[in-house]
Amino acid sequence: MEININNYTRKLAAVDFIKQWKPNPNNSAKNPADDIAWRAEKIRDMLKMMDSEAEAVKQLLDCDVQIKNRPKNLPSIDRVYGLLKADNAKRRLHYNRILNTFQDRFDVWSEVNQMDGHIYAATLDRFADKKQENRFEPGIENYKWLKRIDKTDESFWKKLDEHTKYHDYQAYYNKRLVKHEAFNPEVDKLPDGANSYRVFAYLGRMTDSHRPLFAMLYITHSTGDIKTDLSKLPSKWKPIYIALPQVKPDTRGGFIVG
Repeated sequence: MEININNYTRKLAAVDFIKQWKPNPNNSAKNPADDIAWRAEKIRDMLKMMDSEAEAVKQLLDCDVQIKNRPKNLPSIDRVYGLLKADNAKRRLHYNRILNTFQDRFDVWSEVNQMDGHIYAATLDRFADKKQENRFEPGIENYKWLKRIDKTDESFWKKLDEHTKYHDYQAYYNKRLVKHEAFNPEVDKLPDGANSYRVFAYLGRMTDSHRPLFAMLYITHSTGDIKTDLSKLPSKWKPIYIALPQVKPDTRGGFIVG
C-alpha cells in the first residue's frame, strides 16, 4: 500500500472503512471486498441507465412527436438531449470518484488478506500444499533485510490471539519476529538520494470482528529522517519491520581529475 508521507488521506479513509465495516443488511456479503463489489455494481448499473435514458431521448429526434397546446418556452428535444448529456457527464465524474475510493478500499483489503496469509504460513514447520507455500512471502522473513522496530512485545501478539478466532499471532512473534535484527535509528539511515522504503505495519483491528489488520506500506516522499516519517503515521498504526533500500556501490570505472 503506497503511502505518500505528506498526504495519504485517501488511503487512511480506505483503512478506516475496512476497520469500521459491518455486514451490509442489503446484501449477503461476508467481507468488505464482496460488499464493495456489490456497491460498485449498483453504481455501474445506474450509470448504464443514465446512458440509456439519454439515448432514448435522442431517438425521439427521429420520431414524429406532436404536442397539443405546446407550452411557449418548451425546449426542443435536441436541447433536452444536450442538457441531459451534460448533466450525466457531471454525475459520471462524481460517481467515478466514488468508484476510485472503492478501488482504494478493495486494494487495502487485498493487502490485508495477503499479509494475513503470510503470517499464518510463516508459523508452519512445512507447507501441506502449494496454496500454503504461495501464501508465504520469503522476502518479509529475510532477517537482515527487514529490521524489527520494537513497538510491540509478546503480550501484544498474545492479545491478538485472545480477541480473534485466529490463533497464530503469538506463534508468529516467537517463531519469526524475534529473529529479525533490531532497527537502530542512529545507524540505519536512508541512503543518499533515497526517498522511499517499506514498512510492515499493524493498522488496528476491525470493529465488528476484531480481526487484526496488517499491511506492507510503501513509504514515499520521505523527509529523509525515518523517525520523523514514522511520527506522521496514525498513532494507532504500529510499525513492525522496516526495509531500507539496498543501494549497490558504483563499480563503474572512471578518471580521477586532479
